[in-house]
Amino acid sequence: MAAICRRDALDALSASRWLTHLPRRLLLRLVERRVDTFARQLIEFDSRIARHGLAAASAWGLMQWAGPVSQTGKPAAPGQPLLLVSNHPGLVDAVALLSQLEAHDVRLLVAERPLFHALPALRRHLIMVAAAGGGRAWSVRAAVQHLRAGGTILTYPAGRIEPDPASDPADAQAALECWSASTTYLARRVPELRVQPIVVSDVIASRYRRHWLARQAANAHDRDAVAAALQVLSARPHGAHPHLAMGAALSCQPTDALHERTLRAMTGLMRACQPPQQRAGVGDPP
Repeated sequence: MAAICRRDALDALSASRWLTHLPRRLLLRLVERRVDTFARQLIEFDSRIARHGLAAASAWGLMQWAGPVSQTGKPAAPGQPLLLVSNHPGLVDAVALLSQLEAHDVRLLVAERPLFHALPALRRHLIMVAAAGGGRAWSVRAAVQHLRAGGTILTYPAGRIEPDPASDPADAQAALECWSASTTYLARRVPELRVQPIVVSDVIASRYRRHWLARQAANAHDRDAVAAALQVLSARPHGAHPHLAMGAALSCQPTDALHERTLRAMTGLMRACQPPQQRAGVGDPP
């Protein structure tokens, strides 16, 4: 676990141009103690999943790596096929959302990563999608099977980290255009499916985005990667207060228009999260 966390932390921090010039061995010596603390927290997080369940463990993790969550709207009722589609602005968006899903039998549809294989209790709640090959077909079948049994699937259609709607609203809305149409694919196989759009924002405290190391990044994506690493490696309190905006559940019929309806709902939720002076859409006239 420590080795995986060290590699991931070094990859994230190396996005800062100042840190790029440091030998990785020297950079590791600077952050090793905090990275090892984070690794122990992940082990404790996994242990809490086994003892108390995913929602309770996520609530604990949220307080280690961010801060209290606020929420508008509420999750759709469990017990029937439910697909939660969310943006993915950073490390703690998943624990913020999972902490509110205590009543749900939830599985996360995620890209396969070595870290997930090192967390056995969490892994039981994951449907991992391989980068290529027949494993992708297995993942889809597993998701369909879980939905047909009345379960909940959480998916991130972007497939990558996205801009935070609170700090980069225009970029966050533009990123929706890159979302996959996986909702339509699943809806055609589970006709009674409900799709609930959810926007997560404010997952990285502004002081880490303003940190001089983060400002050395080449672009906003790398800046947020550095800021997220600094946040989880820093001592509490972090000052981040994630916000969940949960939209109304959408019927999946007609399936042909589901993807576009989902994007419109996400755009509306993102605009509602912004201060009034920022709510004009991308390309809208003032």
